[in-house]
Amino acid sequence: MPDAVKVGFVPFSTAPRGILVVFCDDTLKFGAATRKTLGAAANLVRRAADTNQFKGKNGSTLDILAPEGLKASRLIVVGAGKLSAIKDNDFLKLGGTAASKLRAGNDAVTIIAELPDGAMKPTPNARESALGHVQLSPVVLAQGGRGARRYPRLPSSRRR
Repeated sequence: MPDAVKVGFVPFSTAPRGILVVFCDDTLKFGAATRKTLGAAANLVRRAADTNQFKGKNGSTLDILAPEGLKASRLIVVGAGKLSAIKDNDFLKLGGTAASKLRAGNDAVTIIAELPDGAMKPTPNARESALGHVQLSPVVLAQGGRGARRYPRLPSSRRR
């Protein structure tokens, strides 16, 4: 099935290529591993945020094409809002926001699942329902060849 999504976990030493997705809070702060990965490009994010009036609100995004200082062809910054106000379902929303910014194609996608206060850690119930018993940790999620997803079409009598 050529449209299948491949998900793998890789160490931080791997330089992200293709599309890089990172998360920030409402003060545009990143987690330690994200800061290390971005390096000097963190200043580029701050300048682009000022220009685009990006404040890091929950669900907002900043898309930077060909970020200087990174091997990635595109950098997507997803705002998580105030860390004290994040609820369990917000992790689903943040993941959906990140996925909605990706185009169908064969670009590799690297997502750093980390907030400024550490790894994304929803409660066990939210983690089980949202991720099917996959525990989030401060690792890089690498997705190769996103491809288009196809869903079966329901018969017209069952669409209601």
